[in-house]
Amino acid sequence: MELHVIRTMTNIIPKYTRAIFHILFIGSLTCKAEAEQFRYSSRFLENMSGNEAASLALLSDDSAQLPGNYRVTIYLNGKPVETIGKKNIEFSYARDASEKAGKKLFPCVNYTLLKQLGVMISKYPEIAKFNDDDNTCIAYNKIIADASATFHFEDQILDISIPQIALDNKPRGYIDPSLWDEGITALFTSYNFTGSQYSGDKSSGMDGENNNYYLNMRNGLNLGAWRLRNYSTWQKSNEQKSSYDSINSYLQRDITPLRSSFIMGQYNSPSAIFNSVQYNGIQLSSDDDMYPDSERGFAPTIRGIAQSNAQVTVKQGGYTIYQANVGAGAFEINDLYPSSGGGNLDVIIKEADGTERKFTQPFASIPALIREKHIRYSVVLGEYRSNYQGDRPKFVQQELFWGLKHGVTVYEGMQLAERYKAVALGIGSNLGLLGALSVDATWAKTLFKNSAEYTGQSYRFLYAKTFPGTGTNLQILGYRYSTKNFYTLQESAEYDSADSSYYQDNYHLRSQLQGNITQNFNDIGSIYLNFNRQQYWNNKTQDLFQMGWNSYIKNISYGLSYSYSKSNDYDRSDNIFSFEVSIPTSILLANSYTSYNMSTNHGQTRQQISIGGTTNDNSVNYNVQQTYINDDPGYGGYASLGYTGSALNASAGYGYDAHTHNYNYNLEGSIMAHSGGITLGQPLNESNNILVHTPDAADVMIINGTNIHTDKFGYAIVPGSASYRMTNITLDTRGLNEKIDILESQKQAIPTKGAIAYVEFPTRIGNRVLMTLLYKNKPLPFGAIVTLENDTAKEPLSSVVGDDGQVWLTGLQEKGALSVQWGGSAAEKCRAPYDLQLSLAKEQSQQTTFISKTQECL
Repeated sequence: MELHVIRTMTNIIPKYTRAIFHILFIGSLTCKAEAEQFRYSSRFLENMSGNEAASLALLSDDSAQLPGNYRVTIYLNGKPVETIGKKNIEFSYARDASEKAGKKLFPCVNYTLLKQLGVMISKYPEIAKFNDDDNTCIAYNKIIADASATFHFEDQILDISIPQIALDNKPRGYIDPSLWDEGITALFTSYNFTGSQYSGDKSSGMDGENNNYYLNMRNGLNLGAWRLRNYSTWQKSNEQKSSYDSINSYLQRDITPLRSSFIMGQYNSPSAIFNSVQYNGIQLSSDDDMYPDSERGFAPTIRGIAQSNAQVTVKQGGYTIYQANVGAGAFEINDLYPSSGGGNLDVIIKEADGTERKFTQPFASIPALIREKHIRYSVVLGEYRSNYQGDRPKFVQQELFWGLKHGVTVYEGMQLAERYKAVALGIGSNLGLLGALSVDATWAKTLFKNSAEYTGQSYRFLYAKTFPGTGTNLQILGYRYSTKNFYTLQESAEYDSADSSYYQDNYHLRSQLQGNITQNFNDIGSIYLNFNRQQYWNNKTQDLFQMGWNSYIKNISYGLSYSYSKSNDYDRSDNIFSFEVSIPTSILLANSYTSYNMSTNHGQTRQQISIGGTTNDNSVNYNVQQTYINDDPGYGGYASLGYTGSALNASAGYGYDAHTHNYNYNLEGSIMAHSGGITLGQPLNESNNILVHTPDAADVMIINGTNIHTDKFGYAIVPGSASYRMTNITLDTRGLNEKIDILESQKQAIPTKGAIAYVEFPTRIGNRVLMTLLYKNKPLPFGAIVTLENDTAKEPLSSVVGDDGQVWLTGLQEKGALSVQWGGSAAEKCRAPYDLQLSLAKEQSQQTTFISKTQECL
């Protein structure tokens, strides 16, 4: 009945209104912009025009479409495969023995696609004989029992069904390394330039002006899997001549089969067991980022027994973090990614008859813990590097962690140099209700140049515990004690100099105690407590103690905090108490806030009120502050304005008090040279970045980030994304030039660490035309397929004839020819040469955004 009503309404709608409908409807199919794409069924449009369409069955039956190349979304067993997304698939006719009549489209599935779907290739020799370079269509449905494919033409979805037994059981979140993107060849620098000018009177201790300039640059060259990196700085002031320093330079690449990273040059050693040191040399170490989230860090292995085909649910803090179906018998869950670093895991086993059993598995995590059956390692061969005077010993460092059953991790490490040797052993364990604990010991032997030999030990423990139901989280509590004759590799190198006695007297560490505790009180806020105490063998101490309370009432946030600090280098200590409150003032000014802060230290009280905010698109930010002090200088103020642009970020500020004035400014951004030219962008992320290209389409907004648009060449840099994880790049296609059509608004990238991934969005540049196609003086039948002859675009034009022979076309040049097909025979094809020159003039005079034209098809 609904279809009858639709057909009746269509017949009474004025022809002009129906034309607008086809502009919206057919245009949406042509543009394929995901943000605007309509889900439609060909049955919905059947016979809308009342034409005699010889091959309407091709559009009224989802299993009887025209063969060809379709861009489809890949589904596996009813769920979208995000790592594949959309893909161009060739479809051809294939007679299915299960079908009594008719033709259906069958997809061309090659070796690469089967591998991306997770098929256990080694299990099927008929598939394993192919490779990634072979695009041969594989009759996988005849090789894999019960495998099939369904093409949902109306949604452009290809749902491939493969039994679970034929799939490789990968951990959750697994992405095949063959899909990782090493990125493009590119040369780049990410810079940050700061300038300031201070002036003051004699009472400020600064009589006159002082100018300071500082620039840091993170430079890089990507070539295949190799990354060359350099970090350099330049600075200049009235009191210091211009100086340039190269902080470090290194060459890095992934070793994918080992899930490891190789680094050569100036770098820092790992710090899981020993203190990190700078060195010149090489390093090979495992990289946890290469594992899916369900295998990173530490999470307990959950074991249980199901008495039937049961559903296992794991909850943490009331949230379901895992759910799976298991068969009768023992089961094991080893791919959890908990929502926090500790707490109770509630395991619910729901049997087939509906009965439930529940048990709780407590856990906590500390840095030393890794997952069962996992290994983490690092090996360094290098020469110690430092700006301080001292020795530059060559050394070897090795660390190894091994995850055992029952939440136990054992680990060991070694450092060897010409006059220094250290060995470490440790064990960590998840103790369930008692939390997590690791203990280790390091033995070191040091020989100084004066032939003095010292042997000592250092002992350390780390503890963490979450108390479910109380809101208390003891994130880390640690203590280290070192005997007087224990030295680290850094101490053995830097103390072995003429002034070694000074360092030994003032910086030889004896013990260290650290902790981090948080307590959540729900509606009344939360408190935190951090402390760190370092004691040296000269009985001096260095202390840091911080605590605070934060809460809110509706949109008003406020907090109290206290900080005590005492440095080994200064006799005085700081006791700072602070109160602050922030109130949204969007009623007066959009996206603005007003805040008040009061702090005291050594009897001096500062009060500050500030007003700040951003524009609606966050591209401009501002802040104005006024400060009052109960001591000299008595008052002060500061104002700043910042801009976040597609090519750079810029900010400027001005501050003053009773004795000084200062101006400051900052410019930061990036410059990238690639095969398409040179592109300016925002500061780059140290992990990886993405170069987006919309050919011939400038000023296209990219939603990933703040105020990022393509430049006049169609390029833009999107800083930062997670390494070895899928990143969705999304365009905002609203407000585009009427002669630009972007065929997709979202694409995916899976960059490796340090990669410059390249993502191109196909575009069609040209005229938009609502064309009425006639064949032998009659409108072409509804459902005819229209393509553009000699179409060299990456995404060829393809559209469908609608009511009264009308078709919506984009990206047409002034002259060309269309091919039309509405059946399989030669008599059901025609060709339509067109010339838009006169129509363009009419369009301009009428100020319309599209051309309306009638064209005979020959």
